[in-house]
Amino acid sequence: MRGSPFILPLFLLAGFAGLLYEVVWIRMLSHLLGGTSVAISTVLASFMGGLALGSRALGRRADRVRRPLRLYAGLELGIALFGALVPILIRAGVPLYAGLARAVPGGAQDLLRILVAAVLVLPPTFLMGGTLPVLGRYFVQRRERLGRDLGGLYAVNTLGAVLGSFLTGFVLIERLGVPVCVGVAVGVNLLVASAILAIDRTVSVAPGGAAGGSEPVSGIGSASAVSALEPDRPGIRAPAERDRGRRGESRPPAAEVEIDRRVLVLVFALSGFASLGYEVHWSRALQLFLGNSTYAFSAMLTTFLLGLAGGGWAGGVLSDRVASPARLLGWVQVLVGVTALSTVPLIWSWLPLLRESAFLNPAGAGWSDYVFRRFLVAFAIMTPPTFLVGMTFPLVNRIGIRDMKRLGTGVGFL
Repeated sequence: MRGSPFILPLFLLAGFAGLLYEVVWIRMLSHLLGGTSVAISTVLASFMGGLALGSRALGRRADRVRRPLRLYAGLELGIALFGALVPILIRAGVPLYAGLARAVPGGAQDLLRILVAAVLVLPPTFLMGGTLPVLGRYFVQRRERLGRDLGGLYAVNTLGAVLGSFLTGFVLIERLGVPVCVGVAVGVNLLVASAILAIDRTVSVAPGGAAGGSEPVSGIGSASAVSALEPDRPGIRAPAERDRGRRGESRPPAAEVEIDRRVLVLVFALSGFASLGYEVHWSRALQLFLGNSTYAFSAMLTTFLLGLAGGGWAGGVLSDRVASPARLLGWVQVLVGVTALSTVPLIWSWLPLLRESAFLNPAGAGWSDYVFRRFLVAFAIMTPPTFLVGMTFPLVNRIGIRDMKRLGTGVGFL
């Protein structure tokens, strides 16, 4: 990992702003779309869809630019612009949406909700989706540290999202109001963009390539470099590896059990699908437990993201150290299923019994203590599966990315 020591704190601030937007948008769209559960599901789907599309498109772009930090600063400026526009458009669109909702049949109203949320949320989240592959293209230079460096970026940004989710849901909206919260997020984006542009001016640019150049994948020369996600063929080794075998040399320490690209992508897609299902389920369950949907969503999202941050860091470190990242990925997915399944009886059987306990209802407790104790319970239930889910991202990228010169494309695709 390279660059100014200020870049990681700035990426943390960007994560903070991103989740501030998400919580605010859900609060505002719950009034527009006519139900918090509907708003949460719709915004989450649009939010994640925008991230996926932006990651894919802008990851490719990152591999073609000479100064990825400048591209990243442009993304932050665009996020600030759209972040400021979304609340204005939501308020302006209330009469239009009400008229359309009365005009369309009941069965088509769900589709209308999705279209409205997509039009509002997709543009800024598209830009947000490009931030990790673009910054990863600048930071990650050596494949033997790919998991650790990329997992570190992921963990730092997610930790910022933890702060954004918690402070927005429990402090900022109540004390500052929605308009000021939006202004804070926009200001953070502008600050990050300005600081990154200042840092970019101090970075030397390698001629004919990305900033600072990039090292080829260990053991693969430029003439035989594979694509970022080349399909693996069992039993067939790269030419350099075959040459080492004929000379009696040992395999490089970075060698691992390979997975066919299509299988790896399917595993990651199914993991993401299940993770969002857990998120929506836990949000609805905690709504009953905490008694307020805004606090329930913030508690769920804070715990979910905190687990992702810890898991992202741990998964990144382990992926560079274990002999078989693919085998570790398999065990992680098994444990995700086991721990997630265990939350069902805990939430629906244990929490109702705990609701009237002395721990959750101490004599003379204030509102903040009341909410904090419930947050601790949610944290204890959700952290094991979310920590394991967080390990998935660096492991998949460590296994799947073959060509460091196309790292942005690889990260963006996965």
